This record gives sequence, structure tokens and C-alpha cells, in this order.
Amino acid sequence: MRMLFRPGAKTLLSRVGTALLTCSLVGSLAIPNPALAASVVATAAGSPDGGAPAATPASQASAAASDAVEFVYIENSVVATGATENVAVGLREALVPEGTLVSAARLTLADATGKTTLVDATTISGRSLLFACAPAAGTYEVRAIEVTLVVAGASDATTTSIDLGATDVATRTFSVSDEVVAVAVPDATVDVRDPSQYAPTTPTGQAAREEAAADGASVAGDASGVEGAASLSVTGASADGEVAGSATTLDASDPDAVAAGVEALLASANLGADALDEQADINGDGLFTIALDPGHGGGDSGAVGVDGARECDLNWTIANYCKQELEKYGVPVHLTRGWGDNPSLEQRVANAAAVGADVLVSIHLNATTGGSSGGASGCMVLVPSNQSFNNRVFGEGVALGNSINDQLAALGINNRGLLFRTIDHDPDWDYPTGEEADYYGIIRHARYRNMLGVIVEHCYLDNTGDYYSFLNTDDKLRALGVADAKGIANAYGLTQERAYAAVYNFAQYMAYNSDLPQYYANDPAGAFRHFLEHGMSEGRRASDDFDVRFYKDHYGDLQRAYGNNLPLYFRHYITYGVSEGRQPTAELSAEKSGMRRLYNPYSGEHFYTASAFEKVSLVKAGWNYEGIGWLGPNSSKSPVYRLYNPYAGDHHYTMSAYERDSLKRVGWNDEGVGWYSDDAKATPLYRQYNPYAASGAHNYTASKVENDHLVSVGWRAEGIGWYGLAR
Repeated sequence: MRMLFRPGAKTLLSRVGTALLTCSLVGSLAIPNPALAASVVATAAGSPDGGAPAATPASQASAAASDAVEFVYIENSVVATGATENVAVGLREALVPEGTLVSAARLTLADATGKTTLVDATTISGRSLLFACAPAAGTYEVRAIEVTLVVAGASDATTTSIDLGATDVATRTFSVSDEVVAVAVPDATVDVRDPSQYAPTTPTGQAAREEAAADGASVAGDASGVEGAASLSVTGASADGEVAGSATTLDASDPDAVAAGVEALLASANLGADALDEQADINGDGLFTIALDPGHGGGDSGAVGVDGARECDLNWTIANYCKQELEKYGVPVHLTRGWGDNPSLEQRVANAAAVGADVLVSIHLNATTGGSSGGASGCMVLVPSNQSFNNRVFGEGVALGNSINDQLAALGINNRGLLFRTIDHDPDWDYPTGEEADYYGIIRHARYRNMLGVIVEHCYLDNTGDYYSFLNTDDKLRALGVADAKGIANAYGLTQERAYAAVYNFAQYMAYNSDLPQYYANDPAGAFRHFLEHGMSEGRRASDDFDVRFYKDHYGDLQRAYGNNLPLYFRHYITYGVSEGRQPTAELSAEKSGMRRLYNPYSGEHFYTASAFEKVSLVKAGWNYEGIGWLGPNSSKSPVYRLYNPYAGDHHYTMSAYERDSLKRVGWNDEGVGWYSDDAKATPLYRQYNPYAASGAHNYTASKVENDHLVSVGWRAEGIGWYGLAR
């Protein structure tokens, strides 16, 4: 799934009037946008619990696929578990004539067992629909489409069902896989799911560099998907009009019409809300990944400056300090080369793409032909030029370059600004649009992959003032790496505490460690610093959702990779373990789940989920994590149904099939089984209703004390909703 917009985060591109996109995987994931939920109110009442709005009356109809659908476009034939699959659908004018609007749309996916999942449209643009989902591993068929049509000026709506069963099933099928993916890196083929191949924390300093060279250290990586398919959310159709991915035109019409429909959909989506800019996840794999490129290397020393300092050595050290600092934000960071390697510029970009990088920052130092007598000093960032070809990287490059320069200038370095440079018109180099190509290979090759590439020239290696002020000690090089990391973090709105949501919670850090409250009970920022600087290495528990010592002891593959380096286990779970579904504590297992409880401060809703991935995504979107509310069985005879109110923006949970069906009839979305009740009825979950709330009207708790308190302040007790396991 894609990460939702982070309220208050500094986004890379500021857009006027931007609407925010949220994706709703019905039956698995349907999350209201916290920034919008507070402004949504119910328009009517009348559900069994008094909190649901009445839906707009809609008549039912059906249509043949050949009469109703122009194309079905699936971005990837195979997508990695946890990554986003995009499906675009074009409707025919016969179904949606002029003067008729598509007000809602829903896609039906069926897995190999016949179980269906409903996916609401994330974007509707005229007759084009975009659906985004992140289902579990398996094979899925796009089986049917349901659209709600409203004629301009009419009060009634018509819901039309379109069965795709008569069309070629091969063009409507995709797979979600957690199988191993191999990617090529310099001098090695790396099994990217094998933790022993993950890049270690690289040494810094001259002695460490010599040690690394002696050991033959090389870069390793990780990828979360299969590289090669153009991102539907960005490019849609290629320059020659061909559609990337798999597409079916139901009447064998001109493929160019399919490309045009997809392009129109994307253009509208990007004008209204460029979700990739808001979320930083450029390649759509659900994870923001950074690649750092230490310039030069191997037999290429780069510039040689004061006291014989070699640029490649200093670049390596700066890049590794930047990597260490960026990892504190909980994002994957990869190097494009190992110590002593010197891949080509194109190979460096390919290595970045192989690990799913969304941005590539190349680390360099400048030099002049006149040496120290030339008078040149200071930092600059080389960024993509303003061309229409993949133009997104121009604006983002400017924003990122300025952010990095600001941090370097704060160290006292002369800020020389941004540099744009292109190759004069040459048919051998021009972009497919006929525009001048970017001069620098890192930037140009990255642009071809729709990846942002920038080059940071930190200061002048041959200027004595720059060298002795900023380059001649490891501490000074560390300061440059940290400045780069802060510039990247500020540009992309990264925050450290939310990045560690899978393993850290302030209240629980205080509760699990009795020696800390006396120092940090009223200092959350100080507590988090303690966790980063001491708590992880000491193996302290900071969340009921993760126990590092259990995680280490439970997984032999991680022990072989990380030994006793406990911080690496924390970071592995954040970066890989959550999406891989690894068991994080002894309390949680294949038989029982921890039901995470979250609170939306914008809407007042409490939300409950068994999914660690969903919990982390919501925390990053601004929700507050309140811990595991209860333990539930992973299966039983008593399902608890989960429903979503699209009008009020909140969820409801019930064991009653009658209540579920009643809410569906008045407009609620059925999201399937959220979890299961304990048939042994060990721990009751009390249900309360707030008659004054438009959103978040229900609360569920295993605490009788909380139940009684809410009732005493005006909530209505509604008995026992379901049962959890004994704790």
C-alpha cells in the first residue's frame, strides 16, 4: 500500500489547491485521510446504532463488458508482497455519455480460492478509473466492476455491474509474490531477501577504510519488486504510444486509444493530487528508499587536493556518515558501489534502481584548475534541468538541492546555489521529446528511469580554506554527511520518531524501563534520543509490538547476518520484517494476533487492526498508537466484521451479520472479516456508543474501568462486542 499523507510534514513540492488521494482496499484496508476526516460530517441518521447516514437511493443495472468497458490495464503481471498494484479501467461513452458523472466505482478481485476482495477507486477522471491495492500473496483475477452513475441535475443514482468473465482471463490476472528476487550489483549477484547479503554498516576513517579494502567489502542491496515496468502512477504510456504492463482492449480496438485513456487518467490525477510527491514513494513499492553514490572509486581517485587528499576516499567517508544518519529515520539506504569499486555512471543508476531507490544523491567534492589560488570555494548541488521529459524531477531536484545547500551553509560553507547543465542539441543525446539532455550522467540516466538524481559538490578540495575548515578530519566529514542527511530528511518530510513506529512508543518505553521515567517522563524528545543512542544497543523494549531479544533469538538467518549488533535487528524489522510478516514478540504467533489500537486526533476515531503494516502506515500518517488492546485468535467460528462509513469517515465492528447487512444497505462499505472472537469467551470486549459524535462514535475496550468511565460521562453501554484471548 502507499503511505498516506503525513499531516504537518514538509512536502517536497508545494501545490496550490492540491487534493489528497487515499487508497481503500476494501476487505483488507480502508483508511480515511486524517487531514480530511475532521471536515466530513454525516448527512443523515438511521442505522441500527443511530450513527450511520442514509445513502443516496440507487437503482441497480448491469451491462455487458463489451458495451461498457474500453480497456482494463494492469500495471504489473507480478508485484512484490506489500507493494502497490495499480489497475486502470476505461469506460465507454455508451455507458457514461456526456452529462453523466461517475460518482463511485468498485473493483472485484478474486483469488485462486474464489474469495473476493472489493477495491474502491482511488481516482475517477471522466470515464477513466484508477484502483490501487496491496493484497496478500497469491494470484488475483479482476473479475467485475461496479460503477455508480449520476445524471447532471438528477437526484437519483444508478449502480451498474459489469461482469468481465467473458473476456480473456489472462489479461485480467496478476500475482503477488514474496519469492526471492535476485538483482545484479557490481561483481556479485545478491539474493536480496537473504539478510546475510544486506549491506553492513560501512566503516569510516582511514584505518577502517584500509580494513574494508583488505576485506574486499562490496555493496549489497534489497529490492521489493521486479524492475522494468513503467509506473502507472507516473508515466502510463511510453513515448511511442505503447502501454507498459498488460492491457486488454475488449473489442481489439486501436492500442493507441488505450494509451491515450491511461495518459488522460494520469494527467488528471497528477494535476489534482500528485500522490507520489506527497508521499515520496516514487516507484510505488510502498517504501521510500534512498541511494547514495560515493563518487569515483577504484582506480579513479577523482580530484587530488591539499595534502594529497583523494576525492574518492573523502566521498566514501561522507556517504557512509550520511547513510548512518539517514538510517535513524527508519528508511532503507543503499550505496551504489563498494569500497574500491568504480562502476560506470549508468551502472550506478542501475544499482540504485535495483534496490528500489526513489532518489539518488551522488556525493562529490569540487576542484578548480587554479587550485587554492583560484579563489573558488563553497558548496553547490547539480540538479536536473527544466525539460518536459519526466519534468517531475526538475521541481523536486530544485527543492532537494536547496534543502541540502541550506544545511551545508549552516556549517559555514559558502553556498554557491544550484547548477543546471545540458548537452547542446545533439540527436545522439536528446531526450525522446527532442529536448536537450542533462549533461551529467548520474542525473541523465536517473531521469530516464523517472528517478531523481542530484550531485552534491560539498566544497573545494584544492582550496586550503575549504580543506582545513571542512575536510581534514573525520569529525568534519561526519558533519558534512549529517548535513546531507538532514537536507534530504527536511525535503521529504521524514521524521525519526514516526519512522520507528514499528518498534518505539514513548509511553511504552517509559513503562517497560523503570529507570527512565525519572529522567524522561516529561521529555519525549529526550527519551527518543536515549532510545536511538543507547536503548537499541542495550536491547531495551520500547513497544508491546516488538521485542528485539525475541526477534534475534527466533530468526537464525538474522543472527548469522547481524550477530549481537542489536540495533540492526530493530532496523531490519522496521525496513523488512513488518512487510515480510515476521513474528516480532513471543506473545504474537501464527495462532494469535495483537489487535493494535490507534487514535485519529483529527476525527476522534479509535481504530483497531491486526496488521502491523497497517498500524505503521497510520502512525506515519499522523495517528497515535495506543498499544495492543487485546490478543485475538487468528481463526475461530466467530468472525468480527469490519465496515467503513464513507460519509463520516470512521469504522464500525460487529459480530452481527444482521447489523453488518443493515449498515451496508444504508451506504457503509463492507470490509470483510477484521478479526475473530475467542470462542472460549476468555476476555470480553466492551462496546460503548457516543451519541454526540459524528465520527468515531463507537469505542471498544477490554478494560471494564474504561467502559465504566465512558458511561459515566455520557456514553451508552452497548454490552459485549466480542471476546479476546486470555493474556
